[in-house]
Amino acid sequence: MSKQIFISGLTLLSVLFATATSGSAELAPGVNTLTIKRIEESKTPSRTNNRQFANASERSMAYVRQGLAAQRAGNDRLALEYYYRAVKLDRTNAVAFMAAGNLLGDTDEGISCMKAAALLFQRQENQEGYEMATNWLAERGASE
Repeated sequence: MSKQIFISGLTLLSVLFATATSGSAELAPGVNTLTIKRIEESKTPSRTNNRQFANASERSMAYVRQGLAAQRAGNDRLALEYYYRAVKLDRTNAVAFMAAGNLLGDTDEGISCMKAAALLFQRQENQEGYEMATNWLAERGASE
């Protein structure tokens, strides 16, 4: 049963990736919570006066932080669930896609999530995040 839930979570992340792009429990080398915090701080919403958007974005990043904590504690399934919730709240949350991609690793879903992160970082003009995502992809022989 839990394996089925895990697989359905992967499928949902893939669906969310498709929606966003059309309209291992360790972080990757060079990625840590401080790096993610820096990327998060440089992410600016396109409409800063829209409080509802800001609230969803803030809640989404809270899920990412909870996912990272679950991942550090060794609970990959819970971490993936938090990343899924983060993406569901804010489909432009490149950090959530990056964290999910890193967790899923060299799987089709992991590479798809990291490609989404790279694309979103590029659209947000976040060079640091874009470089981290594309370097991760290059290390795995995947292209953006």
